[in-house]
Amino acid sequence: MINRLLKSVVLGVLFASSFEAMAQTAVLVNLNGVDEEKKYVVEENGKIFFSDNKMFIEQMASNAPVSFDLSAIAKVRFQPASNVGVESIFSDGGELFLYPNPATDQIFLANVSEKTAVSIFSIDGALVKKAVCSQKNGISVADLSNGFYLVKVGNQTFKLEKK
Repeated sequence: MINRLLKSVVLGVLFASSFEAMAQTAVLVNLNGVDEEKKYVVEENGKIFFSDNKMFIEQMASNAPVSFDLSAIAKVRFQPASNVGVESIFSDGGELFLYPNPATDQIFLANVSEKTAVSIFSIDGALVKKAVCSQKNGISVADLSNGFYLVKVGNQTFKLEKK
């Protein structure tokens, strides 16, 4: 069950990040019991995929993909390998965050500029809602089913629980 959830989250984040105009994505992997985070750059023709209970990262520069047992992974993060084409969405230099989480009726974004585009994806990567938001106006999530969603704002993705 956890392996399936991890696969869904990773695929959802990858799907959501595919809307960014960038040629590379860095995949940061933390393994259980290891403090060091390993970085892998997946170029335009590279890919991340799952087979059995393993995650594979295929880098364009490498012949063989790197593989990890899903049970050995503590955390996986994704970040753009370059900031080309990424616009600033912060209104005062503070960190962007989404609240309340879990949410029932509305979500709000703190430290966001006026008229910021927000996309909400189901955990399987399907776009379920697009909205424009500001610090003063929230986004209604009352029409969404209970469960987990990915909220994409600029180059950041947040996990949202709808109750």
